[in-house]
Amino acid sequence: MNKSRFIGSSAGVVALFAMVIFALFSSDTVRAQDLSQDPQILLSEAKEAIRNERYDLAMDILMQGKVLFPGTAEIPLALGTLFFEREIYSRALKEFQAAELIDGENREILNNTALTLGHLGREKEAAQYYERVRSLFPEDRDAVNDLGWMYFKTHQLFKGEQILKEGIDKFGINRRFAMTLGTIYADLYDYENAKKYYGLSIAEAKKDMEFRFASVAYYNLSLLEKSFYHYDSALEFTARSLQMEERASGHLARGELYEGRRYFAGALAEYKRAEILDTTPLSRMNLASLYRKFGFLQEALVYAEDVKNQRDFSWMYYFGTSRNRYLMDLHEIFHDIFSGLARLKKSRTEPGLLGVLTGSFRRLKYHLLSTFHRLQYNRYASRVALTYRQENNLLNAWFTYSLAHRNRTRTTLRYLFRARDIEVTISPEAERFYQLEEAKIRRDPDMLLQAEKRFVVPWEKENIEDALRYLIPSLEIHKRFPEAREATVRLFRINPGAIRQYGLHLPVRISLHGFSNHRDSRRFQATLGIAGIGLPAFSIPPGEDLPVLKVEIMKNGGSAWILTGAGLSADGSTSPLSRTSRHWIDDLAQAVADGIFRIIP
Repeated sequence: MNKSRFIGSSAGVVALFAMVIFALFSSDTVRAQDLSQDPQILLSEAKEAIRNERYDLAMDILMQGKVLFPGTAEIPLALGTLFFEREIYSRALKEFQAAELIDGENREILNNTALTLGHLGREKEAAQYYERVRSLFPEDRDAVNDLGWMYFKTHQLFKGEQILKEGIDKFGINRRFAMTLGTIYADLYDYENAKKYYGLSIAEAKKDMEFRFASVAYYNLSLLEKSFYHYDSALEFTARSLQMEERASGHLARGELYEGRRYFAGALAEYKRAEILDTTPLSRMNLASLYRKFGFLQEALVYAEDVKNQRDFSWMYYFGTSRNRYLMDLHEIFHDIFSGLARLKKSRTEPGLLGVLTGSFRRLKYHLLSTFHRLQYNRYASRVALTYRQENNLLNAWFTYSLAHRNRTRTTLRYLFRARDIEVTISPEAERFYQLEEAKIRRDPDMLLQAEKRFVVPWEKENIEDALRYLIPSLEIHKRFPEAREATVRLFRINPGAIRQYGLHLPVRISLHGFSNHRDSRRFQATLGIAGIGLPAFSIPPGEDLPVLKVEIMKNGGSAWILTGAGLSADGSTSPLSRTSRHWIDDLAQAVADGIFRIIP
């Protein structure tokens, strides 16, 4: 080997490497010198990095800029904007407030600070910043709407109305003013004005070809119509909302209308479609609630747990809700799921001593979880009610207080009557809902019967179900057994999935075929009774009109069943079971019961 050639070649490589390092170092030195001379060059470099999606580089440049130019507000403003767009709101707020210390009258800095506070759920502080923006920039039209919206979010409804009407007098009507004012009037239960301003917002949006905005306005109009019991109009406006643009909110509104009718398949389809489009947890919360109401408790629990794991609440800024209200509703769903699971567990036979002990432990666990979530529900309901009361929104305050104190009858009724006195004056149709709430609290069977008859079919089947849920045990306590049985059949017609999760039994006459001996027949009937089919607690008079359940056991260990009479018509079958199993009769009975209670009306 030629050693001189080798040494020479190595030296060349080293020299070349040194030149590259020097060039890079020189480039960085020149760049650093350039950045240190002019903050605008630094900001341009950061913007270029952001355009190229090199966010870490942009952050490094801006952090360097804060050191080089500590008196330049544009740099923390740009850094805060970068954090905000990356949804790192706490860091964004820190940077905006740093920029504010440098330039405390910069509209963009104050507005971004307010917006960030809103995304962090610090809405009262956000309102204070918007007040400053409007004070400093009285000719800024957007400042009027931003402040009006934040007054709505903080339940300062009369302030919001005043500021927006002043804005309309000064700047004229526009779609944002009209939409926010319509939302405020809706919260004030002023139907005519809410509808008027929603209509104006839709007209202005269509004129400006802003179809997404029109879609949102139609959605809000649908909610208004529903809150005043105009269900056909509400459904129509969901269709118009979706025609303007297919958004999750339109499907959610339509699904809620179907849910109120107890139309499970329709509501499920709408919520599933919303879930695809949704960037919030609302569709999954609705799915959890829907599955729970129809008896699909494990499915409901999966969705509820998924919602609970959602830690980002920034989406609420654009919705008419708060973190406390959201958590109140979520804890209610969990309470209902776990109380239903506890009752459902009681309806299952467990083989052997170990099975019995395991089942008892799980029932206790579900009961404790249900109690925990009820206490949490009460806690958040009290917070929501207090917020309403502080802002003088007494209707919502009194009604929410009545929900938070359901374990104290006299206190609950006092708040309920206060809310009723306000709302019934505004909307006489609300009287039947207050009658139902009072009857539920008093557990008065005659009041519950009267309330049940007043609801509108098919739109208010959910309320009829609610009345029946409380009516049946109340009738049984008063030993009015035939009425209780007939009411249970009415409830089954509306929603079979409600029966077992409320601890009720479906009264039926049982006709069995294909059993090899009387002992198996009796065991099958006993297990059906535990599973919620039949009424082992008391006898059924021969002449009473009740459904008939016919069950035929097949040779392969499966079964076919048919439920007829008293307006019911359903049938189904169960999978074959091995007759060598010690507990096949129990398993078969449970399978029949599961099939019956999963029938969708």
